[in-house]
Amino acid sequence: SGTGVVTVTAPNTSTDRTITLPDATDTLIGTATTDALTTRVNGAGGRKNALINGDMQVSQRGDYTTATAYANNGYYLDRWKVGATRDGTVQDLGTSAKYVATGATATAYIEVQQYIEDWEYYKGKTITVSAYITSNTTNAKLYIYDGVASQYMGSHTGDGTKQFISGTITVSSSATELRPILSISSASASAVSIAAGEYIEFTDVQVELGSVATDFEHRSYGEELALCQRYYQAVEGASGGYEWDGLYANGAGAGLGINFPFPVEMRASPTLTTLYNDTSNVATQQNSVTKQGVYIGGQCSSDGRTAMKKNSSGYVRFNAEL
Repeated sequence: SGTGVVTVTAPNTSTDRTITLPDATDTLIGTATTDALTTRVNGAGGRKNALINGDMQVSQRGDYTTATAYANNGYYLDRWKVGATRDGTVQDLGTSAKYVATGATATAYIEVQQYIEDWEYYKGKTITVSAYITSNTTNAKLYIYDGVASQYMGSHTGDGTKQFISGTITVSSSATELRPILSISSASASAVSIAAGEYIEFTDVQVELGSVATDFEHRSYGEELALCQRYYQAVEGASGGYEWDGLYANGAGAGLGINFPFPVEMRASPTLTTLYNDTSNVATQQNSVTKQGVYIGGQCSSDGRTAMKKNSSGYVRFNAEL
């Protein structure tokens, strides 16, 4: 029992080398030893976080710096999806996101979650989930769901302070998905009584391999934006002018169009959610969207053009979320 040191004379050296033995609760390659190594490796290297926009840097869909009403199944800050049976608001606080209930109800829940695209990689593996959470309710909780069960990671104390919450699970070998969930709900991930003004605020959400919660993996804004654009891209309106404009045609029957390659290839061919076209004198409109970009064209009935219009009320959005 206890710990000990074995001194071995190494060949071709003038000094001894030592091997430190762990105590009776561990072995040379036991959990404590490998966890310590995981902590050092993860802390020194990047690309350990399975999540995107875990620190709420990117918000392509809009400016939510003032509280904005959310909708069930809606996306606001990039990659984070709301699931709620209680009306409320979302607010972007710069480095965190805050979700607030705007009315009281006896049975409801508020969930914010991120679907991990490469979830199959984690089947049967040990992962650790962590986040910083601020809340005024003890029902503010952190879970992860793998399609088989919701695994409870921990709760906030409800005192309004920023608290670090983490937990470790082994993902089911029968998993069909993987998504962390930050919620106001019961310990079994079901509805609870929610009072008006109760909220959950969170940041630095991380899912990583191993049984140790390591420091959050910070990426630059440019990196995080590019990762987000695999799932969603937007060109927002501005005052005056056109964002893209097709070639002008001189007479009936002339064809014209424009190709817009995406800055990042998308996960799948996206849904073109809103398109402002100037279709002046265009008899036939042809739109084609792929993972790589969009083509907009047509055949004119007289002098004319085709364009994707950008003004103060216009926007073009491409959605390939999971």
